[in-house]
Amino acid sequence: MRRYTIKCRLCDASFMSYGDYERHVVEGHRDNLAYRFRPMVVRDEAEDCESKE
Repeated sequence: MRRYTIKCRLCDASFMSYGDYERHVVEGHRDNLAYRFRPMVVRDEAEDCESKE
């Protein structure tokens, strides 16, 4: 099963849930709340390497 992380476009922080990401944006980037609905979803590279072996 593939894993995905959610990354903040502003500071590149990673989160395992959208709720954690949203709290981060609201608390840490109050001036850029438009980014609340624009996270980057990134496939976990370590998980892909394990599935190829």
